[in-house]
Amino acid sequence: MKSIAQFKRGDTFSLACTWKDEGVPTSVAGLTITSQLRTNGTLTLVASLTVIVGDQVVTPGAFVLVADSTSLWPVGALVCDIEVAQDEVIRSSESFLVPVTEGVTR
Repeated sequence: MKSIAQFKRGDTFSLACTWKDEGVPTSVAGLTITSQLRTNGTLTLVASLTVIVGDQVVTPGAFVLVADSTSLWPVGALVCDIEVAQDEVIRSSESFLVPVTEGVTR
Protein backbone atom coordinates (compact mmCIF):
# COMPACT_ATOMS: atom_id res chain seq x y z
CA MET A 1 0.00 0.00 0.00
CA LYS A 2 1.39 3.41 -0.95
CA SER A 3 1.69 6.30 1.49
CA ILE A 4 1.35 10.06 1.14
CA ALA A 5 3.71 12.50 2.86
CA GLN A 6 3.66 12.70 6.64
CA PHE A 7 0.83 14.81 8.07
CA LYS A 8 0.86 16.61 11.44
CA ARG A 9 -2.23 16.29 13.62
CA GLY A 10 -3.93 19.65 14.16
CA ASP A 11 -2.99 21.01 10.72
CA THR A 12 -5.57 21.45 7.95
CA PHE A 13 -5.61 18.30 5.83
CA SER A 14 -5.67 19.08 2.09
CA LEU A 15 -4.90 16.57 -0.65
CA ALA A 16 -5.00 17.64 -4.31
CA CYS A 17 -6.28 14.90 -6.63
CA THR A 18 -6.93 14.39 -10.35
CA TRP A 19 -9.53 11.98 -11.74
CA LYS A 20 -8.22 10.22 -14.84
CA ASP A 21 -9.92 7.95 -17.33
CA GLU A 22 -7.41 5.73 -19.14
CA GLY A 23 -4.60 8.03 -17.95
CA VAL A 24 -6.21 11.25 -19.21
CA PRO A 25 -7.49 13.93 -16.76
CA THR A 26 -11.28 13.81 -17.16
CA SER A 27 -13.98 16.12 -15.83
CA VAL A 28 -15.67 15.06 -12.59
CA ALA A 29 -18.83 17.05 -13.42
CA GLY A 30 -21.81 14.82 -12.70
CA LEU A 31 -19.79 12.39 -10.58
CA THR A 32 -20.22 11.78 -6.85
CA ILE A 33 -16.90 11.67 -5.00
CA THR A 34 -16.57 10.49 -1.40
CA SER A 35 -13.59 9.70 0.80
CA GLN A 36 -13.00 8.63 4.38
CA LEU A 37 -10.02 8.22 6.67
CA ARG A 38 -10.08 5.18 8.94
CA THR A 39 -7.73 3.57 11.43
CA ASN A 40 -5.47 0.98 9.89
CA GLY A 41 -6.59 -2.46 11.06
CA THR A 42 -9.95 -1.90 12.79
CA LEU A 43 -11.17 0.55 10.11
CA THR A 44 -12.77 2.82 12.73
CA LEU A 45 -13.98 6.03 11.06
CA VAL A 46 -11.71 9.00 11.81
CA ALA A 47 -13.06 11.53 9.28
CA SER A 48 -15.30 11.87 6.26
CA LEU A 49 -13.41 14.20 3.95
CA THR A 50 -14.95 17.20 2.20
CA VAL A 51 -14.55 17.17 -1.58
CA ILE A 52 -13.91 20.52 -3.28
CA VAL A 53 -14.19 20.35 -7.07
CA GLY A 54 -12.03 22.69 -9.15
CA ASP A 55 -12.87 24.41 -12.43
CA GLN A 56 -13.45 21.43 -14.75
CA VAL A 57 -12.91 23.50 -17.91
CA VAL A 58 -9.53 24.87 -16.85
CA THR A 59 -8.32 21.81 -14.90
CA PRO A 60 -10.42 18.77 -15.82
CA GLY A 61 -10.50 16.09 -13.14
CA ALA A 62 -9.16 18.38 -10.40
CA PHE A 63 -10.56 18.10 -6.89
CA VAL A 64 -9.25 18.48 -3.34
CA LEU A 65 -9.96 16.35 -0.27
CA VAL A 66 -10.11 18.53 2.87
CA ALA A 67 -10.55 18.14 6.63
CA ASP A 68 -10.38 21.24 8.82
CA SER A 69 -10.55 19.63 12.24
CA THR A 70 -7.70 17.17 12.73
CA SER A 71 -6.70 17.83 16.34
CA LEU A 72 -8.32 14.60 17.56
CA TRP A 73 -6.93 12.35 14.85
CA PRO A 74 -4.92 9.45 16.26
CA VAL A 75 -1.17 9.40 15.72
CA GLY A 76 -0.13 6.55 13.43
CA ALA A 77 -0.99 5.29 9.97
CA LEU A 78 -4.54 5.96 8.80
CA VAL A 79 -5.95 4.34 5.67
CA CYS A 80 -7.93 6.15 2.98
CA ASP A 81 -9.41 5.62 -0.46
CA ILE A 82 -11.53 7.64 -2.86
CA GLU A 83 -14.85 6.41 -4.23
CA VAL A 84 -16.25 7.82 -7.47
CA ALA A 85 -19.82 7.06 -8.55
CA GLN A 86 -21.55 7.79 -11.82
CA ASP A 87 -25.10 6.56 -12.17
CA GLU A 88 -24.90 3.03 -10.74
CA VAL A 89 -21.21 2.46 -11.50
CA ILE A 90 -18.91 2.79 -8.47
CA ARG A 91 -15.12 2.75 -8.68
CA SER A 92 -12.64 3.06 -5.83
CA SER A 93 -9.01 4.15 -5.84
CA GLU A 94 -6.23 2.05 -4.46
CA SER A 95 -6.15 2.39 -0.67
CA PHE A 96 -3.29 4.54 0.64
CA LEU A 97 -1.79 5.34 4.01
CA VAL A 98 -1.84 8.74 5.69
CA PRO A 99 0.94 8.81 8.31
CA VAL A 100 -0.15 11.13 11.15
CA THR A 101 2.39 12.51 13.61
CA GLU A 102 2.19 14.85 16.58
CA GLY A 103 2.87 18.51 15.83
CA VAL A 104 5.63 20.31 17.74
CA THR A 105 4.47 23.93 17.66
CA ARG A 106 1.62 24.65 20.05
